[in-house]
Parts: sequence; C-alpha cells; structure tokens
Amino acid sequence: MISDSYPRITGFAVAPGFKRLPCIADDSIVAAGTDADTTSPGAPTHSLQRLGYWDCRLCRSRKYLEAGSNRVPSAPCKWPLKDISKMINHYLDLHTEHTPKERCSELGDALARNRGPFEYWLTRTKSQEIDNVSVIDDYVRMLQGGSLPDAMRGLLRAATMFPNTVSNSYKK
Repeated sequence: MISDSYPRITGFAVAPGFKRLPCIADDSIVAAGTDADTTSPGAPTHSLQRLGYWDCRLCRSRKYLEAGSNRVPSAPCKWPLKDISKMINHYLDLHTEHTPKERCSELGDALARNRGPFEYWLTRTKSQEIDNVSVIDDYVRMLQGGSLPDAMRGLLRAATMFPNTVSNSYKK
C-alpha cells in the first residue's frame, strides 16, 4: 500500500519474468516489477534495544537492478538488516551505483525508523557519551539530508572511508 507521502501510481509496466503490476513514477527508488510498497516492514523502533529492522530499498531500486554484474552487493539482501553496524556498513560500503547523497539519505531513513537501536549502538556498543539525546535526531536529519555527520566518521571503518559527504563544519 502506498501512502500519500510517496509517488502516486502512474501506469503499468511489464518486465520480462514479472507480472503486470502498477509501477511508481520514474524518479522512484523502487524498480518496476518489485513490490511497490516503499516502507520497510515492522513498526518503528524507538525503545532502547540492540537490534532493529530494515529492508534495504536500494537493493530493489532501478539503478541497482540495472547496474549489471559489477554491482555491489552482487545480489540483493535476502534478509532484513537488523544490526546497526551492519546497516551502516551496508550503505556506506555498498551500493556504489547510487550517489553518496542517496546512500546517506537511505541510511538516515533506516536509522530514523530504528532510532532506539541507533541510540543503543552509539551509547553502548560504541561507548559514546551523549549528554543530549537530541544530537541523535540531528545525526538522522543530517543523513536524511544526504551527508554523513562528522562525529560518525571515526566510529566505523566504512564511515572513515566514505567519499564526498563531508559536512560544512568539516570544510574549514
């Protein structure tokens, strides 16, 4: 089911091996022939817990499916991303067919839906002392805006190596 916040159904498309399904407008992240629902199943998780839940939408995107044999990952995720470290690594290391801005935006959406596990990862797994938890919301907003927060760069190897997403405060 598509909510009002997502592109409306514009027509029908048939790809080889797929049945006739309504498709989303061309600027959509979901490829024709895939499930038109662009949300990740499961309720948003705001309670402080270790694991979250997110189905990678980039693994179903038109760009990814049309990237051919050189795409990374070589096959779409078979299982939902649950561990926050794996979720972050998935978007920062993989999906190079997408721009860094698109990858950060998707990661921001995933972490917004899994705010509790993200807070758990920051405070307990990575032992970050966060005085004001609103900084977590700032990280999520910055990611959804298409850039990687500077504070996250030293927390994972993938974040350290991530290209072209340096925030304005870093460009001095």
